[in-house]
Amino acid sequence: MNADSSITLRYTPREGNPRRIRLEPAGFGEYDRIVEERRDGHWCVVGHELVDGVKLEAPAAIVTGNPVSFYRGP
Repeated sequence: MNADSSITLRYTPREGNPRRIRLEPAGFGEYDRIVEERRDGHWCVVGHELVDGVKLEAPAAIVTGNPVSFYRGP
């Protein structure tokens, strides 16, 4: 699968280490949803599952590259 088809969401809880959720193509319309936590300078997997029907909803922007290449806001 194409690496450009992956989706990553990073966030930092108020208390705790930074986390990220990655959706990696797994073939046949499925994705592996991987949850990771940053520990000692490395991303460590804390859970994962196969999912399908992945859709990205971002009403304020359409993300097509790095960074946001088109803004559709108020």
